Amino acid sequence: FPYTTLFRSLLGNLKARDDFLERHRDDGYHIHIDLNNFKHVNDTYSHDAGDKAITSFGQIASKLSRSAGGKGFRSGEDEFIFHFNDLDKTRDFTQALHHQIGKVDLGLPKYKLSFSAGVGKGHDHAEESLRAAKTKKIAAKAPIGQAQNHIHFHESLGNSEGLAKEMFGSGEERDRKSVV
Repeated sequence: FPYTTLFRSLLGNLKARDDFLERHRDDGYHIHIDLNNFKHVNDTYSHDAGDKAITSFGQIASKLSRSAGGKGFRSGEDEFIFHFNDLDKTRDFTQALHHQIGKVDLGLPKYKLSFSAGVGKGHDHAEESLRAAKTKKIAAKAPIGQAQNHIHFHESLGNSEGLAKEMFGSGEERDRKSVV
């Protein structure tokens, strides 16, 4: 894929990811991200369109994570892992990513770039939260063209409901943004 070089330079390669996670699996704050409806983009528009979606996401996420002092890795075709040592920086990154990705226009009819994310203290809690966010996404039954980021904050973060309210508002406004 043409974006392989981008991810090796911006987000690190798989060996670097594995080495990092071996050392930092249980420390700090992890964010696991999966792009929404990526298979649909590849199947409907082309693999070049899929490359454009991944590249757009990767460039934004890499810039934001580095500016917040984080470390990012690609962990699968459309999956990413980010690590921060500080909860405030984790929160800032997640909020900024949510807003920046919402502005991306890939020029694809009936498709907006969006993601599901799990945020937790340590790797396992973030992975568990990503599964919860994806379950919420499926339950919401939003049309594929409707951009909704689904973000789940693990209970390991303490007041996860308070984090969601602080970052994205409360009630109806938060529900429209699909932050859980």
